[in-house]
Amino acid sequence: MGDDKRIIFLIPFRGIASIVIHIFLGIFIAILATSYFAEIFSYLGLPTYLSYGLGIEMAFLSLLLSPINIVIKKVENNVFSIQQDVVYFFGIPIVVPRPFEQRMYTYIALNAGGAILPLITTLFLLFSLHALPLLLVIVETIIVILLSKSIAKVIPGVGVVMPPIIPSIISSFISYVLFFSVNPILVPLSAYISSVLGTLIGADILNMKRMLQDARPQMISIGGMGTFDGIFISGLLSLAIGTFLISI
Repeated sequence: MGDDKRIIFLIPFRGIASIVIHIFLGIFIAILATSYFAEIFSYLGLPTYLSYGLGIEMAFLSLLLSPINIVIKKVENNVFSIQQDVVYFFGIPIVVPRPFEQRMYTYIALNAGGAILPLITTLFLLFSLHALPLLLVIVETIIVILLSKSIAKVIPGVGVVMPPIIPSIISSFISYVLFFSVNPILVPLSAYISSVLGTLIGADILNMKRMLQDARPQMISIGGMGTFDGIFISGLLSLAIGTFLISI
């Protein structure tokens, strides 16, 4: 990675099986998202074609943009390490530790398909659907942020990791409690919004300092290295779980 590189391409697919799985998941997500948004847009009096656009954007456009990581910052770290030298004294090997300082760089990037697109979708839904009680969404999002922050783990050399199913389940059940009595159709929508924002802020942004100090990976890609990871999958799982909850 050169100093002037601002866009880093990393292919998330590994073999034919991975490509097939991504395609099938893309089709499933497109059907799920289009079906739900068609229903909620019809309820709110918005054009139905927007639901098809969102379904395609959330599935296949995110898939196509998932290799793109846009670097937003380059952080320099001075790392102290111990190198072991071996000297021989009368034929006997003696290990001599030698401390040295090494300069390392960490690139902080936003994944186009896994972070930027879900965030744009979330902001569009949040500010265009006026039937959604904003205060309740904020309360739910804060809860998901705090829980995501506490659950996420920082792994040396890797970054922050957290099972995406956890914020999905949390946001879905909180949405059910807060919104089912208001209007059941809003449950999956609020779950999606709070899961995306909660994972982005709680797991990634609030753990950024720990990642830079403790993990020190070569690159921190917010949204993951691929489409079906991190923020993206948390949001889609929330949509699916929320839809299931209001259908039972």
